[in-house]
Amino acid sequence: MKKLYFLTVCLLASFAALAQTTNETINGKLTVTCDFLGGVIAKDEPATIELIPTGDNTCTFKLPDFTLTDLGELGDIVVTGVKVAEANDVKTYTGEVKGLLLAENSIKADVALNGIVDATDKAHMDIDVLWDASELGLDQIPIKVVFDGQLEAAGVENVVVDENAPVEYYNLNGIRVANPENGIYIRRQGNKVSKVLVK
Repeated sequence: MKKLYFLTVCLLASFAALAQTTNETINGKLTVTCDFLGGVIAKDEPATIELIPTGDNTCTFKLPDFTLTDLGELGDIVVTGVKVAEANDVKTYTGEVKGLLLAENSIKADVALNGIVDATDKAHMDIDVLWDASELGLDQIPIKVVFDGQLEAAGVENVVVDENAPVEYYNLNGIRVANPENGIYIRRQGNKVSKVLVK
């Protein structure tokens, strides 16, 4: 019985470790405003954000293929070293990057990120962009990017079971059994494990 308990704890720890190191994807919509460019540039543009864990309560924030209908493809907004804090089932994300190059290096900007993912996996991200417009004879032009979305389900519930994988049985001591007879066994098929009663 102790070995079964140990095996169960090991499996749960493995799934917990997998969940902590898995990239998180958030699907949602962007609203982009810039007073210099006439106010609202984009409203409810579909977008996806990736949060890539890097350890020590940090992650990399990525808004891949950032595209605006009127301006075209600007590229990836990537902020490394984003600090992640959690309190009361709410995660907060803060970080910044200086001199980010966008639009095939024609735009240079500083980016500040402040965001949350709440207990219901709803996300809100404020992405403040300061466009260095010195080449146009101007100072920095502020652009406000607001993202609202929903974190995709991840972890154990998304594990795909290969129904064609061979079935293996183990006794409660963790020893593989070729032909199980009357008793309780651990059944493994691919990455799915369950306890079964064989009569």
